[in-house]
Amino acid sequence: MRCSMGQETVRNAAAGERFHVRRIAAGTEMSDTPFRFAALVVCTVLLVLGASGCHRRVVRPIPKTYPVTGKVVVTQGQFSAADCMIQFEPENPELMAQGIVAKDGTFSLNTIFHEDRLPGATEGPHAVRIIPPLTRGGANTTPVVTQASFKVEPKENFFTVKVTVGR
Repeated sequence: MRCSMGQETVRNAAAGERFHVRRIAAGTEMSDTPFRFAALVVCTVLLVLGASGCHRRVVRPIPKTYPVTGKVVVTQGQFSAADCMIQFEPENPELMAQGIVAKDGTFSLNTIFHEDRLPGATEGPHAVRIIPPLTRGGANTTPVVTQASFKVEPKENFFTVKVTVGR
């Protein structure tokens, strides 16, 4: 198919008006009215601004984290902490740190911040929750919320998390 671009003047005999028609492709016409020109300019400007990244992007600084390791100890009841997820939740839940408890009860935490995995947890007090792994049926048992609150300090931190089940 051959496309050509040309311009011709058309006269509306009934109204006595003259206007230009620009032929863009075979069978397509666009008149040169001020409204269409303004709409084309507005669309072009919006497209250029959107493509150029002119919009405001929120940039959040990466939070400072400190190494956190520890051990989960079951002081009463029947509970295996192996393969459980341990979560340290600060005041800002977006900065929750978590890790997997090993068979010997030890763990280390990481904070997920957008796409980054930051070693450790943010400074300050954290509520602790232990989430058992999924069972064979696909459901997990009720999370164990410990009564302990641990304060992460700007140093290497080691915590012993005591769990009492069935009280």
